[in-house]
Amino acid sequence: MDKKRYLIAGATFLASLGAGYAVQNSGAIASQFVGDAPTARVTATIELASANLPKVISSDSTKGFRIPSPPAESLTPVPRLPDAEGLSERVRRGETLPVAAVPATTHSAFGLPCDVELTSHNAGAAMVQLSLSAACHLNEPVEIRQGDLVFTMNTSNTGAVEVSVPAMSRDAVYTAIFQDGKTATTEITVDDLVEYDRVALLWEGESGLHLHALEYGAQHGENGHVWSGAPRSADYAARARGGFLARLGDPHIENAKFAEVYSFPSGSTAREGAVRLSVEAEVTAYTCDQDITAKSLQIRRGESYPALDITLSIPECSGLGDFLVLKNLLPDLSIAQN
Repeated sequence: MDKKRYLIAGATFLASLGAGYAVQNSGAIASQFVGDAPTARVTATIELASANLPKVISSDSTKGFRIPSPPAESLTPVPRLPDAEGLSERVRRGETLPVAAVPATTHSAFGLPCDVELTSHNAGAAMVQLSLSAACHLNEPVEIRQGDLVFTMNTSNTGAVEVSVPAMSRDAVYTAIFQDGKTATTEITVDDLVEYDRVALLWEGESGLHLHALEYGAQHGENGHVWSGAPRSADYAARARGGFLARLGDPHIENAKFAEVYSFPSGSTAREGAVRLSVEAEVTAYTCDQDITAKSLQIRRGESYPALDITLSIPECSGLGDFLVLKNLLPDLSIAQN
């Protein structure tokens, strides 16, 4: 961490059949395609070995025989098919005929229904476990929303997604949206949200952004420094030991939407103090000399605050590898003793 160079910056809020025949008779076939080329006549004499061959009946011996016919009353006439709207005449005139609509696919290649289903259940620490099933959307990006919280995930080769998401409201409604417009929704009540303070940072694409939390005076790299490189777990927070960070979004998807959410168990901790929050933006080849946008969300003991739009001006590309440290972008968390 000491090797990084940091800058302090501000922020603006805003099957082939007959092959054998073709080989054996290639000469005969070729003669049909060559004009007056000379040909050779081959005469073969076939000798039959004397044997008890079956007797051949001459055509004259069939006189007096006929094929019986069924009684006329047993024959059922085949009805003439109606000419729907002069179909034969329309075909004769060369008209373009309407093509019947192909019914929409209702099952996957494995015979599973194409329905999209999203379910949810409480997972502790005010987290919600989401399970998405979409048998006809394999390895596809899907956008998951809960209010202003938005991030992009990729379905598996079976069309599934499993993800644990921090709730951003007590009565949470989650929606999964595919690019073809298919959606699925689930609702859940998260009663323990009142025990947590929560801060979220949202962006799209290769922004180089990171959310950092320094608990109780911790410095970068120390135990109380929580970020995507040292995120801790929801179980750690559920035991009232400190905060944790959840990173949402799939980096393998082009222009995916991401979110980092820091949560602190403010309603159950026994230690008072403060958590200093900051945003770091790395100067990369994707972001240098550009303006990037982001959004922040905050919840204090279950109460939501208005979303904040952020615009950051990234330095020139000569500063690749540098970091912008935005210390005053997010208000610190004041932790009271319980």
